[in-house]
Amino acid sequence: STLTNLLFTLVMTLYYVFFGIRFINYAFTFQKIETALMDTSAKDSRPLAHSSANSMSPTKEDQRLMARLSALMTERHLYVKPDLTIEEVAVQVGESYRTVSAAINSCRDMNFKGWVNAYRVEEAERLIHEGYLEQHTTDALAASVGFANRISFYRVFKKLTGKSPTDYR
Repeated sequence: STLTNLLFTLVMTLYYVFFGIRFINYAFTFQKIETALMDTSAKDSRPLAHSSANSMSPTKEDQRLMARLSALMTERHLYVKPDLTIEEVAVQVGESYRTVSAAINSCRDMNFKGWVNAYRVEEAERLIHEGYLEQHTTDALAASVGFANRISFYRVFKKLTGKSPTDYR
């Protein structure tokens, strides 16, 4: 009976310690992502720009955020991740995804996906100029710059440069 009580007490203590640690870690993790999840700021209540006709001129805050976003994208090469989301980028800059979206829309007059794809094509251009296609396939180039497939890569590359990747040299 005392052995059963001791065993029960030990199991319950371990159980509560485990979940206590998990809860404490969750609180710290949530602090990091809370800003990106919040959509209640006054800045976030403005409509998102979907075309140049209804886009707004960028505010100073948008321009500062855009500079931080550009530095983040350039330094960490986030664009090479095929499934990169605006939420992930927002967490890294400590802003909500709507704030990030609004800044990209007003400063670059494009959406998040188009902005990321522009970095990908720019990197693909650099690699092509360095002779990447002489030793690798176009599929490998597409994957190395973050496109999920060759078809998307060709479509976006041609849209932005006017040429296909194989004709671009």
